[in-house]
Amino acid sequence: MVGVLAALATPPKTWNLALWALVCSAAALLALGVYFIYSATFPRLACPPESLIFFGRIAGLPYDDFENRFINRVPSDYLADLVRQCHQNAVIADAKYRYVKASYHTLALAAVPWALSVYAFRTMSH
Repeated sequence: MVGVLAALATPPKTWNLALWALVCSAAALLALGVYFIYSATFPRLACPPESLIFFGRIAGLPYDDFENRFINRVPSDYLADLVRQCHQNAVIADAKYRYVKASYHTLALAAVPWALSVYAFRTMSH
């Protein structure tokens, strides 16, 4: 979308206030949409400090240490770890899906000033 605007844009000195507003609105909404996409895909690696389920914690332990801790863990501690990790994953997934939804809405909203800007540039160049 930005590439199309850049390709069609006339020199800024030829823009009126309305075109400035459209281009700036489109650019701001597109930037916000990209921010939401980034936020949705950025890894969130929070975990309880003693988790033996979270891959980041497991990878930080030497194998023998992990094996020893895992085998010697009492079932109630293991179940508590599972419950905490399940809840943490749900919190992270919820945030990521909210960002995805926000990015869809923002990018759809950006299409309006973008399309009007494209139309304006096309009519100005002919």
